[in-house]
Amino acid sequence: MPQKVIELAIKALKKFGVEAQMRMVQEEAAELIAAISHSLRGRGKEEELLEEFVDMDIVFTQMAIIISKIYEAEKIDAMYEAKLSRLKTLLGSGSRRPEK
Repeated sequence: MPQKVIELAIKALKKFGVEAQMRMVQEEAAELIAAISHSLRGRGKEEELLEEFVDMDIVFTQMAIIISKIYEAEKIDAMYEAKLSRLKTLLGSGSRRPEK
């Protein structure tokens, strides 16, 4: 992530607060979901998917900062390891869907 994005994310969190920015994550996620649906149906504007992806990436950086304040780094790392291990297993199994 470019340093300027991180710096702006920190400024936005300080200015608007955690709750407001978490709501922005919800809004941008919904807009990205809609853009993906439009793209898959061939109905979206040419750059809608890109625009919503970048918006989501920016607010996701803010969410990563929020998560790092809530959880210890070791817990975050352990969750990444668990999720990556599950993906690695799925990729090696030839299965199309993960088993729960």
